[in-house]
Amino acid sequence: MQKINGGNIPPSQIVQSVLKQPVPENWRAGNINRTTYLDIIERIVRIAAPWVDDKGAVIDPVLKYEHAQTTSRFASTCATAIYFNRCTEYKELLYRVMDYCCNGLKQPESVNRSPDFWMRELATAYKCLKKFAPPERLAKWKNDLAQVIPEKNYKKVSPDPAQRH
Repeated sequence: MQKINGGNIPPSQIVQSVLKQPVPENWRAGNINRTTYLDIIERIVRIAAPWVDDKGAVIDPVLKYEHAQTTSRFASTCATAIYFNRCTEYKELLYRVMDYCCNGLKQPESVNRSPDFWMRELATAYKCLKKFAPPERLAKWKNDLAQVIPEKNYKKVSPDPAQRH
C-alpha cells in the first residue's frame, strides 16, 4: 500500500480518488481509436514475426540476439492482434513464443534476462489467448506462470516487506 498523508490507503481508494477529480482544464481526447491502434499493432506484428527463431525467441535483426522484453512484448502484441481477428495466421508462432516465454520466466536464470516486465506482457497475452488457444496449452502456460517466484525471478523485488513501495 502507498502511504499518503501518513496513512496506508489501499490502491483501489487511490484510483477512485483520482477518477473523482475534475478533468484538467486543457484536456482533449486523442484521435487514436481502436482501429488505428490495431492497425499499428498489426504492422508491428507483421514486421517482427520473421524475427522469431525456432525456440520462440524474438531475435533483434540488428543486435542479433534477444533483447530485454522484446519477446514477451511480441507475445502480448501478437495475442492482442489475433484476439481482434488480425494476424490470425500467426497463432502457431504465438504459441511457440508463449511456450518459450512462460517456461523461461520460471527458470532461476530468468533474472539475467530482464524479466521484470514479462509477467504483465504474458498476462495480457494469456487473457487474449483464452479466447482461442487449445485448453492444454493454456493449462501449461498457467502452470508455468504459477511457478514464477518474484523474489527469485525478478531483478527489482525486495524479499523484505519493509523495502517494498
